[in-house]
Amino acid sequence: MLNPRVDSTLEALFTQPTKESKAALHSFLEAATERKIRI
Repeated sequence: MLNPRVDSTLEALFTQPTKESKAALHSFLEAATERKIRI
């Protein structure tokens, strides 16, 4: 299992050129900031 506290893990999850990766980053940022983020 990937450890999300490791920078390379976050980079692998959120920087791939896929719809899923972009959606995951969007969800993560909304959860972290507790705000809606428009793309």
